[in-house]
Amino acid sequence: MTNERVYLHETIDIIGQGRAAYNEHMCAYIPTAIQERRLQMVGNFSTVGTTDRWPESINLWEFLDGWDGVARNFAHEFNNPVHQDKNLVPWWTEALKHRSGGLDRLMLASAQTPRAEQLHSRGRQGFELSWGEHRDLAGLEVLHKLDVQACQDGGGDGGDLLGRQALQLHQTQCADLCLIPRLDLRITHQAQLLRSQHGEFVWSDFAGG
Repeated sequence: MTNERVYLHETIDIIGQGRAAYNEHMCAYIPTAIQERRLQMVGNFSTVGTTDRWPESINLWEFLDGWDGVARNFAHEFNNPVHQDKNLVPWWTEALKHRSGGLDRLMLASAQTPRAEQLHSRGRQGFELSWGEHRDLAGLEVLHKLDVQACQDGGGDGGDLLGRQALQLHQTQCADLCLIPRLDLRITHQAQLLRSQHGEFVWSDFAGG
């Protein structure tokens, strides 16, 4: 299986108690994103505060047309004098009530990563999105190495690895998307990983959705 689509990972800085309202506002935009931008939402997540900055939301999008879709989305933003998609002004105005800014990353998927429609066909379930940083290998090498490692490790962590994306521009980080039927088993497994690692690979973020 191969997955040649490009992914957009958005980290959103939330204002005060606005995370739930922002997430609802974000998800209401999904039909418009598909129609106007050819962007499919993979998942909308909330960062667990004890693992990273908070309050924070995370969006993971899939460009249905790969790099061609990325180019068209850039055109939406910059082919006008104000460098803003005029169709999104009302949406952004409402979003500003709940967010103060954020950080976006373009990412590539590993071969085993299902596309958004395949993931959604599983129905509503619990997911974990976690970040890691590898200090020695470029992004695509990280994907290959960790895919091999995942096959060797097998199960037992309470999580089913669904997909993996790596940064295209910085090429030092990757994100894992896992199905989590048992959160207690997953946390125990992650704690064991932290004890066994020696600084080569560092997990930095945990988000549930």
